[in-house]
Amino acid sequence: MSHRFVFLVLLSTLSACGPSTPSETAPANDDATADDDDSWDDDDSSPDDDDSAGDDGDASDDDDSSDNDDSPAVPAQPDYIVKADGTADFTSIQAALDNASLAPGEIIEIQPDTPGLEQSFDESLSITSNGASGNYITVRGQAGEAIRISGSGTLIELSGGQYYEFQNLILGTDTDWSAATDGKDRKASKGVGTSEPNETGHIKFTDCTIYGGKDWGANRIEGSYFMFTNCTISLAGTNNNQTPPVGEDRLDLFQNKATYTVFEGCSFDHGGHDSLAAWGGYQVYRDCTFDGDWDEVFGSSNQFGPNETGASGARVAAFNTGTRDGFDPWGPVLVEDCVFKNGGTSGDGSAALNKLIGKHQIVRRNYYWDGEAEVVRRGVAPTTVTSDDTVKHLRFYHNTSYASGYVMKYSYGGSTTGHFQEDKYLNNLFQEMQTPPTADRYVDWHINTSGQDGYPDFWKGAVFDGNLFSREGADVSGDIDIRLSGTTHELAAAKTSWPEVWLPNNNKAACAFVDPAARTKEGFALSSGSGLGDAVPLTHAVGAGLSSTTLVVDDSLFFYDGWTMGAEFGEEPDSIQVGTTTVQIANDGIDHDSHTITLQTSISWSDNDEVFLVDPDGTTVVDNRGAAQ
Repeated sequence: MSHRFVFLVLLSTLSACGPSTPSETAPANDDATADDDDSWDDDDSSPDDDDSAGDDGDASDDDDSSDNDDSPAVPAQPDYIVKADGTADFTSIQAALDNASLAPGEIIEIQPDTPGLEQSFDESLSITSNGASGNYITVRGQAGEAIRISGSGTLIELSGGQYYEFQNLILGTDTDWSAATDGKDRKASKGVGTSEPNETGHIKFTDCTIYGGKDWGANRIEGSYFMFTNCTISLAGTNNNQTPPVGEDRLDLFQNKATYTVFEGCSFDHGGHDSLAAWGGYQVYRDCTFDGDWDEVFGSSNQFGPNETGASGARVAAFNTGTRDGFDPWGPVLVEDCVFKNGGTSGDGSAALNKLIGKHQIVRRNYYWDGEAEVVRRGVAPTTVTSDDTVKHLRFYHNTSYASGYVMKYSYGGSTTGHFQEDKYLNNLFQEMQTPPTADRYVDWHINTSGQDGYPDFWKGAVFDGNLFSREGADVSGDIDIRLSGTTHELAAAKTSWPEVWLPNNNKAACAFVDPAARTKEGFALSSGSGLGDAVPLTHAVGAGLSSTTLVVDDSLFFYDGWTMGAEFGEEPDSIQVGTTTVQIANDGIDHDSHTITLQTSISWSDNDEVFLVDPDGTTVVDNRGAAQ
């Protein structure tokens, strides 16, 4: 079925120049390129004859050629080459894309006129042709070279085109973004088109650097099926109404309004509002870094945020699933193995991880450090709530937080419900900030309901279990405040007042991290002798099974089954341990309504067997206790 839609990546620059590309057609193969050293032979698919075998110049094809296993892979031969100086197939990227001969699986490579010098193409690309499933059309910068696309408006717009991969490219500029006089002159070049959320896109970005702009949604995608791998996404607007040339707008660095998307190994930094605003469902963020620090841009004396010595200037992530623009309201989101750091300004309710708004989010194995406000803000403004069923089913487990402010907070007034309903926070390590804190950090750990405590269903179905709360400094075992109905409760009192919510395995003790000063994931492993929360299973089997692939549990919402992205992006479903047996979940194999999990292989289990998540290596049960276990 044919669809027409617009895919927007709003990577605008301040340049007023639009694309200027002559109409070109591919020359005959024997004249494909005039650059002897950087091209392939005309009539075959191998490198120049004498050097085809590798670095040593040995052109032999015998079996021992596989000895060079450590050599970097040779990129596949390009089908078309773009060079601005006219010595290759095309002088513009757009002309190569418009080439009538372009076919699925083919490669367009962009090369600089002078090797070793950055080459910029002042173009905004419009793509209408299609690759195919398993045969993406690739648009790549030459390996080891800096190729920049720097046109105005929307840099990459797909209208009818899909199945494309963009590799090794710089998209946008890192200079013009801050030159605005009022922080809002992106409006004219924002390039917003129309898009239907459920249309397909099938677009990949690999090893790209993506710069933002000066308007809301500096970078934005709409549609479905996008994958970003090892990309750096940086620089969008500023925060707190700073004066020019810094800018005056608070802008989202990246707005993801698409469904079925994967971000893996990416870096989000220097956002002016939300470094990431995730406004859709079926999104995966894995092994990414979200950094709100602006010091490297403006120096340590900048006045971003409440801390005049620098620290932070952005809310690093806001997952607004199910609340905006009519997008799929109940599509889940998975956030795992990420780092959230230097986030937050109290003036905008900012946090290391902010605004987990929506239904069914899995947030696990992440690290949070040096935030100015909450680790989690769980709430939604009344104007964006469509029903009382909007905010629930967060599964927040196996996370480590260090040197932040609030642990979590429900905020925004109004007659909304939802709150912490049916949320579960298990096996997390919460280490408080250094003592004494800065003026904008809070002395005691607390859960603040911001006036919402009068609602009788605030805690309905919520569970806190297996968490370790700790403080640094003289008062290591100081108060952990839970503020409800205008009263501050200590952890022990909360266990007594709400025993069905605050379970006995929540403990208060001093953490002993391996090397917290290093600010690395490895440094935040617990060392032997640390205080511990009592790690608890995530869920339990309901009923026994004998050599079966159909497992029913009391809560399947902890787990990820790859959705429909296994074949497209290589997404692997979770492996779990049921009793003492490890097994992998089938792709798209969870029915969350019935809490039924389809397994890839048959196993047997007993009623009420404990169920744990297993690390991606398939052998180790995840409990977030590291060496201390």
